[in-house]
Amino acid sequence: MTDTARHRLRHALVRANRQIRHGRELLPESTNLLVRSYPTWVGETMRPVKMYQIWFRTRGCTFDRAGQCSMCNYGVGPEIDPDVIADAVAARLALIPKRSFVYLSPSGSFFDDREVPPVLRERLLASLAERAPEHFAFETRPETCAPEMLGQVRRALPETELICQIGVESWDEQIRTLCHLKPTPQESLHRALAELGRHDYRTIANLTLGGLGLSHREAYRDALSGVAGSRAAGFTTQMVFPLSAKAGTLLGWVHAQGMWEPPSLWMLIRLLVEDARRNGGPDDRFDLHISWFNPSIGDVVQARPGCCDICRPLVVEALATIQSTPDRRVLDDLLRYDRCACPQLAEQKLAHDDGRTYLDRLTEVMERWEASRPGELHLLPS
Repeated sequence: MTDTARHRLRHALVRANRQIRHGRELLPESTNLLVRSYPTWVGETMRPVKMYQIWFRTRGCTFDRAGQCSMCNYGVGPEIDPDVIADAVAARLALIPKRSFVYLSPSGSFFDDREVPPVLRERLLASLAERAPEHFAFETRPETCAPEMLGQVRRALPETELICQIGVESWDEQIRTLCHLKPTPQESLHRALAELGRHDYRTIANLTLGGLGLSHREAYRDALSGVAGSRAAGFTTQMVFPLSAKAGTLLGWVHAQGMWEPPSLWMLIRLLVEDARRNGGPDDRFDLHISWFNPSIGDVVQARPGCCDICRPLVVEALATIQSTPDRRVLDDLLRYDRCACPQLAEQKLAHDDGRTYLDRLTEVMERWEASRPGELHLLPS
């Protein structure tokens, strides 16, 4: 496929994605934040800790609004009153013990002034400083990692370990651009990493298992390559997200058309095993993080990473254990499981493809959309 053809394909997919997202209902103004906590580990010693995660409402991710993400849906809302959001977050932070691990992030980018107004970010940082967290993590796009932004957080939290989480998705720039619809060039990732390093931040590369147009075999190889590539580039941590089909996304629409299915949880297990064999330490530990492998089915998540009802409880419990304690022995126990056909089915999908590439499948997606929604690609401005 020529560069011109790839550009036209991506343009059509972005417009379709925007059309799908345009119909979403706004988040209610009564929902200012959501809170959860879960175990994780930190540092080279892999010390177990409890992380408090706070999501706060914004107008929505700027890149989401532009159709530049094929699989995420953290919602869009009306314009916010920064003081209302800041007060809500401050009240919740006051309940979290000092010196905790706090994750605080909006629907998209913490450093995006269009999503998080500067006055709101300043107040959020002041509230965080009162809790003196031992670790503070947030998510943003590499394009927003400007020196002044990084310096602002460092000055507000001088004694805190700062952790910036970036949605890399794939280390293959073409897959990132066409399958995930994120037009982030490789150089932007390298620049962000360098700037984060100069300000003494730790970094997390969010990587996907699965994606629009990718077969299970392609997705598996891409995830392995992404882990290796981001690790070699200097990201402190790699975190793999097996994708779900979500309403309000192009990936969700494609799933509803029978053209994509989420990866099996056994694929995620095989990924962990292979990476542990390549990079695990002598003490049965490995350093690959995982997240969002067992979301609840509801209005947003329509289909999640799968396995059958027989093995699912065991697999989810084992993955939750790994999430808090990265022990290779848990993986070895899973590899001996033989009470259903799910492990073999996952292996078969990884061993065989249908002879097409993701470019072929993306072209089919574009054609299916255009055939089912004639004229709708022109309803939104470019």
